[in-house]
Amino acid sequence: MRRKDREITNIDRIEKIIASTRYMHLGMFDGEFPYIVPLHYGYQMEKGKLTFYVHCAKEGHKLECLKENRNVFV
Repeated sequence: MRRKDREITNIDRIEKIIASTRYMHLGMFDGEFPYIVPLHYGYQMEKGKLTFYVHCAKEGHKLECLKENRNVFV
């Protein structure tokens, strides 16, 4: 991060930000290009580990992207 004075590292503050929003933008890779989908989500914070839960159909472009490259960003 370029601006260390704006970096948020406190896990309680991070969870407060996540709890206050309704949508996330899940970013994946579609070949060499980003593919971003806005989604409702749920999450769980357990022992400092954050897990997101998102809905998904059993087939579609999102799953095809994830099969090719499991790296994602939010």
